[in-house]
Amino acid sequence: MGIVLVRVDSRLIHGQILEAWIPFTRADSILVVNNEVAINLQRRTIMEMAIPSKINVVFDTVEEAVDDFLNGGFKDKNILILFENVKDAKDAYDKGFVFKSLNLGNMHFCEGKVQVSSNLCMGNSDCESLAEFVEKGVSIDSRSVPNEKTLEINKLVNIANGG
Repeated sequence: MGIVLVRVDSRLIHGQILEAWIPFTRADSILVVNNEVAINLQRRTIMEMAIPSKINVVFDTVEEAVDDFLNGGFKDKNILILFENVKDAKDAYDKGFVFKSLNLGNMHFCEGKVQVSSNLCMGNSDCESLAEFVEKGVSIDSRSVPNEKTLEINKLVNIANGG
């Protein structure tokens, strides 16, 4: 028991999470880690409405998630962790929220980012953070759903860097 998946997904809770990743990982809990969502009752309520009652969901700021992790708050759950962006995942990791693998599910386009696959847009800071994860031994998996073939992170970073 413990953390069954750590995922970056701009959409946070949506159909792929509920219909593919929850059954695949056998998660019984979801932790959404995002400073804005943690305090935005409207966004939380919309997401909570989509979640089956058998799944526990918690919305934490990065700091709250780190505290929960360091205090053993995830040990008795099969918990799926969702970050809205790579920056939040990196901030949490650097503060002690350590994980062995990171799934890149969906990263929306915005200014300064390059589309590197059908569902991933990456900028310089994403590439730098992902390289640091790899240096620290975190494996990077880039799949939207469990049965999809993962894309090689080095190729994605190369595309993002103009190569």
